[in-house]
Amino acid sequence: MSPKLYISTDLEGVHSLVIERQFGSDPNDPMYQEARKYLTDEVNAVVRGAKRAGVSTIIVNDGHGANFSVNIIPDLIEDPDILLIQGSPKSEYLPLLEECEYLISIGCHGMAGSKAVFDHTMSSKTWVKMIVNNLEAGEVTLQMVYAGDLDIPTLMISGDEAACQEARRNVPNIITAPVKRALSRSSAVCLTPAKALKLIELKTYEALVNRDKIKPFKLKSPYEIMIQKLHVSSFKLYSPPPNVEKIDERTVLIRGDNMKEVMKSFLDVI
Repeated sequence: MSPKLYISTDLEGVHSLVIERQFGSDPNDPMYQEARKYLTDEVNAVVRGAKRAGVSTIIVNDGHGANFSVNIIPDLIEDPDILLIQGSPKSEYLPLLEECEYLISIGCHGMAGSKAVFDHTMSSKTWVKMIVNNLEAGEVTLQMVYAGDLDIPTLMISGDEAACQEARRNVPNIITAPVKRALSRSSAVCLTPAKALKLIELKTYEALVNRDKIKPFKLKSPYEIMIQKLHVSSFKLYSPPPNVEKIDERTVLIRGDNMKEVMKSFLDVI
């Protein structure tokens, strides 16, 4: 049977993108509209590599929060058979992931405090840090842990070098496709679009051909996610679930026996 692939997307780690107005703070900004095309080009590159490796079922999750998570341009998707998830809020974290066997994440960026283009964790305006089972984590690690708890390996990460380093810290033999290296929060050494897309396609194919060698990233249950924000008012704590504990005026702790349970509460309070 051919493997079933889930592609999770973000925007800040896409090739050639370096400044905030490219990330969708104003949906009508022509630089954001250009960024949407760049992201869609990267999705097409992954799909091409996956098809070469024999994948038949592909689900793509439009995961960047700007413009209500409508960032990918459907008319520019080359393969008519993929399933595309868009819009927000979504009913769950990485919806339909359980229907797939493997995860690839593209457009990934470094966590808050790392040397990355527009470094942040979840929110550039309100979040300070996130710790998952005593491991300081960015969005890359959160996805890998969530998928790992479902016995789904993350095969490949593309994005900035900081995001790729975070992925390799978790799973040393994961395949990575670094498309830019930050010089500051708003500048980077970037691959040309043509070279970046060729690299992403190649690394997708390589990851899927070697998929049996890349294991899920697993942490021991029970799970704990500590979230620290600038202000406690950033949390939705008017009726928190019983597994959410307020630690101090800036910090909450979410506990659960599995990541699906934890992430349901996570989405309820952030």
